[in-house]
Amino acid sequence: MPTSNKVALITGCSEPASLGAALAIEFKRRGYRVYATARNIKTMGNLQAEGCDLLTLDVVSPTSIQEAISAVTTDAGRLDLLVNNASPSSG
Repeated sequence: MPTSNKVALITGCSEPASLGAALAIEFKRRGYRVYATARNIKTMGNLQAEGCDLLTLDVVSPTSIQEAISAVTTDAGRLDLLVNNASPSSG
């Protein structure tokens, strides 16, 4: 199935060696346009070099969630796939 037009949003992409970062790289390799997210955008530097778009997203903040969805749909026109890999932090 061709994926060149598919748009994915992946949460929890903080590096190094996170599952979210690995998923972002793999989906990008498979032809998706990938929006990688984390609470701190500075923790995802390598993913930009891999061709991913980076967004700040705190999964426990409704405002942050809405801003991320709006950014993706405004930029890409739609969202086809959500990988909700992030977990809330207690700190």
